[in-house]
Amino acid sequence: DACRNTGFGQTATGGINAGRIVVRRLAAAQDHVAVLVAVGRHDRRMARFGDRQEMMGRLCGLDRIDRDAHIAVGAVLEPDRAGQARMQGGQHLAALRILAIGIVGVGTAFFYTAPPLRLCYRGGGELLIALDFGILPSLGAYYVQAQQFSWGALVAGLPATFLITAVLFINQFQDMRADAAAAKRHWVVRLGRSRARALYYALILGAPVSLLAGVLLGWLPNLTLIALLPSALAIRMFRAAAAHYDTPDRLLPANAGTVAMHLLTGVLMTAGIVLGHSL
Repeated sequence: DACRNTGFGQTATGGINAGRIVVRRLAAAQDHVAVLVAVGRHDRRMARFGDRQEMMGRLCGLDRIDRDAHIAVGAVLEPDRAGQARMQGGQHLAALRILAIGIVGVGTAFFYTAPPLRLCYRGGGELLIALDFGILPSLGAYYVQAQQFSWGALVAGLPATFLITAVLFINQFQDMRADAAAAKRHWVVRLGRSRARALYYALILGAPVSLLAGVLLGWLPNLTLIALLPSALAIRMFRAAAAHYDTPDRLLPANAGTVAMHLLTGVLMTAGIVLGHSL
């Protein structure tokens, strides 16, 4: 009936003299594979379609695997098991890398102020803010979704890295004396407000420069250039820092401008990346 169900039997012959179906059940570990091989029919009236053996080979699979089905199916199952093992190994490695990123983030956040390291008291606070609020979120979010690291993901996180560090840095101008009295020797305390201005300027400029470099090198879509627009705020911020770096109350335009630049740059970069990959 196998050939009749396909329509070939009724078209090719008025009747079918003989036929057989070979069914083999193979056990492979936990998998039970049923192999159904339809073997050729014999009918003299098939001659009108051409050579009988050639025709039956085409219609009902004369070149069959019924003799060595266990070999053919085993050849399929064994690579499949190996592929599953490789996939599971890759998943375990990916999970370990994600865990490592999380451990670094939690550990550095904890020891930011906690003894015995108290890193923000030793001049390491700015570096940890850059790492935990800039680089790690960008790389970690990309890796969770893509299961690989990317230079593009690193570059995409650099503007936020520079700007979030600048937010902390400019706030330390107002807190310098209190922090120095508490032995919190961050870099504004170490450099003094006058010299620390240069580092603040460098952090602000690092955001548009890294963004532009990412686009020119092909790591970021061209549409992310819209995130350069908030850099216009830097003019007012630089003026406030240059004129009032030693007058905390009058330095507020620099504080507010740095926060706004960080927020707007992040929003526009996100929009540019999404639109750049979808258009």
